[in-house]
Amino acid sequence: MRWSIRQGWRRRAFQATAGATMVALVFSTASVRAADPAPSNLDLLERMTSEIAEELYAKFGPELGGRVIELRPFASGEDYVFVGNVFTDVLTSRGATTIAPSTSAVGGTNPSLTDTMPAAAATDSAAPTPSPSGVVLTFQNVTFAIAYPDVYRSHLVGGKRIKRRADVRVHATVTEGASGEVLWVGEAARESTDEFDYDDSARVEQGTYQFARPVLPGSGWGKYAEPVFVTGIIVGLIYLFFSNQSDN
Repeated sequence: MRWSIRQGWRRRAFQATAGATMVALVFSTASVRAADPAPSNLDLLERMTSEIAEELYAKFGPELGGRVIELRPFASGEDYVFVGNVFTDVLTSRGATTIAPSTSAVGGTNPSLTDTMPAAAATDSAAPTPSPSGVVLTFQNVTFAIAYPDVYRSHLVGGKRIKRRADVRVHATVTEGASGEVLWVGEAARESTDEFDYDDSARVEQGTYQFARPVLPGSGWGKYAEPVFVTGIIVGLIYLFFSNQSDN
């Protein structure tokens, strides 16, 4: 008699645990799917770069007295094209007369971020004719990167998640267009960490820029064993649950 009562108590406890587990899995998966979509990599980098441009211009802009600003990239590369376009948009929106970087000054490969050449030296080698009545804003992408530190499964049941980190740091030098005299030097930085659904990768990585499609972390044997392990747990729970139901 005691054995029957004990078995019945264990059966009911197991049924309650299994039921609660399955309900929790369903709600946890639903909550992940209901989350707002993450911004694309380009949107994220554009927002961060715009904030940097706004911060820098707020520091040197008032001292220029409405003079023409010629943008010059420190080096070539698609990241410099991107940052140059964002800076042009921000400065123009602030009412500054801006000369965008010429096509001869951009394109090619991204320079090493460990380059220690002073930013002001770029004014000597960067192309076009100096602006005699204006100033030159030389910008250097000290850090401009987006990466995926990890790919993981947030719940027992549900899709994978990708952790994302973005870092942007821009060094800027303002010089006299005619003489090259340094008028102002400064820099600003932004960083961001978030995550998004693995199945949303195509939308997040949209665009033609290569830097918007970072490499995913390498997958080992555990990446393949995980789905089998999870499936085994779920099948086992379901089998035991209905097996105990039939014993009643």
